[in-house]
Amino acid sequence: MNENALETKVARELRIAGLFPSSFSEPRPGGFGLQSEGAKVAVVWVPSGELTEVAFKRLGAGDAEHPSVLHMGEVKLAMGHAIVQILRSAGLNADMSADEFSPGIVEVTDLAPPGPVK
Repeated sequence: MNENALETKVARELRIAGLFPSSFSEPRPGGFGLQSEGAKVAVVWVPSGELTEVAFKRLGAGDAEHPSVLHMGEVKLAMGHAIVQILRSAGLNADMSADEFSPGIVEVTDLAPPGPVK
């Protein structure tokens, strides 16, 4: 499966699960964004504008431990895990990114090998 076909399949599976598309580079609040990176597709969840605005203001002020910042991180992580499960159920090989600087990012590499969904 080429990367464009993989990105199209990922987007389709997330849409039919009821999630709305956004953009990876210019995220619209409350949706998922996709970005092809070689043979994989990265998926990011974008929380609401209200949460994002407050959290980024606190981050800009150097307050990385503010409850809104921590909450936004938890929301992105929870949605990332949900996205992994949705995509695995659809037969795709999806996992949370191992990059510690990309929390909540899901990486999809191709169709999953046959076997039970965990």
